[in-house]
Amino acid sequence: SPVWFLGSHCFDLVRHLSGQEVVSVYAVGQKRLMVECGLDTFDSVQSLLTMADGSSWGVENSWVLPEGFPKDNDGRIDILCEATYIRSTSQHRGLEITTPALTLTPNSYFINYRNGVASGFGIDPINDFVRAVRHKAPYPVTAEDGLAVSRICEAVHRSLESGKPEDV
Repeated sequence: SPVWFLGSHCFDLVRHLSGQEVVSVYAVGQKRLMVECGLDTFDSVQSLLTMADGSSWGVENSWVLPEGFPKDNDGRIDILCEATYIRSTSQHRGLEITTPALTLTPNSYFINYRNGVASGFGIDPINDFVRAVRHKAPYPVTAEDGLAVSRICEAVHRSLESGKPEDV
């Protein structure tokens, strides 16, 4: 489902940015296009996460984008706080090329090779993990983080089934 494949990363980011645990979720979803393709999964799911401090986060995950969309995904985050508004989008990836036929947004920051060494946001976490294992150093992401995110994903799916908020 888009919840497990995409949402898990979003929920992990929400926990990291907020420093809070998710205590309950309410989710709704749509099933049409994927089912028409023979796949019994949601096209998109919208989840409202309630945190331990009472704050809330809205998370939308979807498999479906228009055929003409210039890339295969659309990652963005908007955070509105009492006195701060933060917006980040991966839409243009720092580079956009438009021709008469189409618009391209090359993924120039995902993996780069300099002097034969891979770097970029797509490979840096893997390099960090390997370095931590090789040097027996602590890694900032723990099994407890993975378990917490799995519990959130499960609660989202329970909410989709029940139509009600679910405790995590």
